[in-house]
Amino acid sequence: MRTAIPLFALTLILSASTSLAQTTDFVWDALIPADPTQPFSETMVGGQFGGSFAANGPFDLDGDGKIEVLVCDFSGGQRVHVFEVAGADTWELVYSTPYYEDTLDPANDFIVSCRDVTGGDLDGDGNGEIIFISGDEFVGANPAGTTSGIFIYEFTGTDNDFGTAEATAFSVEQLGEPIPSYMKSDNFSTIDIDGDGKEELLFPNDTGNDEWLILSVNGDIGSGFETLVVELRLSSGVGGGEDYDPVDRGGGSTYAVNAADLDGDGTYEISFHSWNDFNFHNGDVLGPDEYKVPGTGDPNLFFKATASLGVDDLSWFNGVVVDINDDGDDEIFYPREYGFDGGQYEYVSVMNYEQGEDPLQITADQFRVDLVGPLSAYGIDAGDIDGNGTLELIGAGRGYDGQDYDAGRTPKYLRVAEWVGGQGGDPEDPSNYRLSEVEFDITPFDTLFNVVVRDSAGAITVYHENAGDFGAFPTNRPEEISPTSVSFLGDADGDGLIEVAVGFYGINDSLATIDEVWDAGAGFYRRSVRSRVAAPHRPVFRIFELTESFGVNSEAQIVLPTDYHLSSNYPNPFNPSTQFNFTLPIDKTVSVRVFDVAGRLVRTLVDGQRLPAGAHTATWDGLGDRGIPVASGSYVYTLEYGNFRLARKMTLLK
Repeated sequence: MRTAIPLFALTLILSASTSLAQTTDFVWDALIPADPTQPFSETMVGGQFGGSFAANGPFDLDGDGKIEVLVCDFSGGQRVHVFEVAGADTWELVYSTPYYEDTLDPANDFIVSCRDVTGGDLDGDGNGEIIFISGDEFVGANPAGTTSGIFIYEFTGTDNDFGTAEATAFSVEQLGEPIPSYMKSDNFSTIDIDGDGKEELLFPNDTGNDEWLILSVNGDIGSGFETLVVELRLSSGVGGGEDYDPVDRGGGSTYAVNAADLDGDGTYEISFHSWNDFNFHNGDVLGPDEYKVPGTGDPNLFFKATASLGVDDLSWFNGVVVDINDDGDDEIFYPREYGFDGGQYEYVSVMNYEQGEDPLQITADQFRVDLVGPLSAYGIDAGDIDGNGTLELIGAGRGYDGQDYDAGRTPKYLRVAEWVGGQGGDPEDPSNYRLSEVEFDITPFDTLFNVVVRDSAGAITVYHENAGDFGAFPTNRPEEISPTSVSFLGDADGDGLIEVAVGFYGINDSLATIDEVWDAGAGFYRRSVRSRVAAPHRPVFRIFELTESFGVNSEAQIVLPTDYHLSSNYPNPFNPSTQFNFTLPIDKTVSVRVFDVAGRLVRTLVDGQRLPAGAHTATWDGLGDRGIPVASGSYVYTLEYGNFRLARKMTLLK
């Protein structure tokens, strides 16, 4: 079981210091520079700027009936967090993997590791797995000592515990020749695509090889004998592709592999997407580990959907597969990002096949560009928000910046396209969708901006600007607090309303107050940083509860390990007894224990009891578990809650 302070660590702490404040080994916020007056680095060194491209769910990987959200966090290190519903409008962080990287290569100007995470059961043993792909731009001395690969953490059998290290990691060498230089993917998922009773990993490997992969696992994950099976490996193939797949499939960086029943025959087809004029290519599943893809000379084997528009677009955060019109076959809705033409940025396109059309051929007849919008340029999902039995498309809406805040505009982080076309309606008809923009209240999470004090020849004005201008897409737009991924969670907390998880990007580690003075001779404002402080919040993901009319009912409370508190004991030193308080943010099963300086258990004061939220008091009378008085000396008392623990030091003096 993963604990925040292992017993052996207690000895190290005591030997290093004569006093012990409340401590945990888990820090939710990103790494913050020791000197907050230094600005964040635009080359991302130290992970000082970032957020999450993936807040995915719903999952229940430990089988306890409680919905989980997996968050891939690249703020201050590459790691994955598990958040579990803990009550009405309340979620709690219950597990985190170790850091995989906290010092990126300074030559790299963009975070490219840990961009997505999914859950599954690839070995079919009933123990859920956390699966993520990471390692592009790892430096040699990263904390985990790992290289690029597929990392899998498996449920150990203890509630919310997935181990202190990965159960297995598959390296690039296991993909076979030619060996990619690294693994990197923004979008991957697990599904039993071929009906063989085993889940496959659908994996677009955006490397120099530009590959689409369907992978599976033989053997028990964690046994040491598991092997990675490559069921299908395609190259996007510009100019003829790789030797293992010498077919031009449209070219470009690979961004999506989706399973969908496009023709309604009860089996899956495969949609492959790459970044080359919004390129798409399809395949078919024939049976267990058997796939069919078009080859050289086959008609219409790929379609560059925006080539005629003269723009090179992609669907960065993948599309969503859904039978929107309930006619028995699936459609795939793909947001279009990097669209600079005529305001079509943030429009969503659809892949749709009519009865009798061959899903291995794709033309403009099967792909409607810019069907509905503005809806999303990034993440998209689908679900029935209003409970009327029909689905809505849910897209990542507009980012929020300093100009919005100064103008009094409220954030609009989500958009909804309601299907109103009825059963069997045409999914390519824009009139069958009704658009709504979800308006949010301004909270402290939405005001993470620099403050600029402008002096225009003695006239002082104050305005807000984004804390960084790195990574703005399109490039002519200011950097924003930007929603990225969107996950429809259903009524996860059982209160009758729908929850949606949203990842956020553009979350900065520090905020500045900037003086701006007009220089008449130079003809511009000269700037200087008056002060810089650590950002009070770094919300890389949030969960919102929506109403049936597509408004925001509430934002969920996110409970972190640091929300638990353990007070100093009084008196200290003490004889014969002492008291201390502990505070729980939610109802929680906890243990309170006393250890000696060697880490040996001395006394259990609370043993796995479910206690209500609020303040509690514990008393230790200086006796061990057998009722025998203990010797004078230093002791450590702990509050244990799930996978985390708080600890403080006290002294018995007789």
